[in-house]
Amino acid sequence: MDLVQYILSHSAWLYTKIYQNDLFFFDLWSFVHLWSGFMIYLLIRAVRMKRSMTILISILVLYEIAEILFVYIAFMIFRPETIKDQFTDIFLGILGGTACYFFLKMVVKFHMKFYQPIIAFIIFVVSSSYAFVWVGFYHYRYNMEVYNTPGINLSSFTAWTLGGVFILYMYRLLRKKKLFYRLGLTWLIFFIALLSFEYVYYYILEVREMSGLPLKPLIFGLIHGTRTLHVFYVIAPFILIAVYGFGIWLVNRASATSLPSDR
Repeated sequence: MDLVQYILSHSAWLYTKIYQNDLFFFDLWSFVHLWSGFMIYLLIRAVRMKRSMTILISILVLYEIAEILFVYIAFMIFRPETIKDQFTDIFLGILGGTACYFFLKMVVKFHMKFYQPIIAFIIFVVSSSYAFVWVGFYHYRYNMEVYNTPGINLSSFTAWTLGGVFILYMYRLLRKKKLFYRLGLTWLIFFIALLSFEYVYYYILEVREMSGLPLKPLIFGLIHGTRTLHVFYVIAPFILIAVYGFGIWLVNRASATSLPSDR
């Protein structure tokens, strides 16, 4: 039961409702199901399995059954609206898989003509995914309410998404450098930009991040936060670059084309 409570307490932010009516509702979990459908379909295609959509639907249905059983076993309750929620989740997963299907078709047909937009889309997906997971689970909260939103902090999510895009484009612009220098220069440029951003927000705009204690500066009296925050800020470029490289590999495998990440 302690494990169940731990999972629920750390994932509670995902249940923040965005829209609802008598038939269905969308919450932050909806984005996870949409993303999951896209990524599962991409993985299925990358390993060259046949009947990709059938396999995707089977995985989605089995997951929802497992989720219902988990809730019932953990709490011995079953809500009538649960079935409606599960169908919505499955529909969103299928929608994500369908989006991936058409994306791969576009890659196969137009990967030379529309190379830059395709790369831009992959960079955006990687950056926004990193931002969603990190910002959502860290629970950013600031001393000025204008920067705070329920569920996921949209100001931090936007900042980290743009930061991820910046990091990956810097990495690509340095493609003529050897890998060691490329990674080092990308990290250095990111960290200088981060310190400048933090200086403006902390000392000029007087915005304070207050989601964890103790809040200590990382360096030069800047980047106030917990040890967890400091670690993730330092390693963020390497995580993003690794996921981006893996994403390029997956798309190449799934589409049987060639999208060199260094172009």
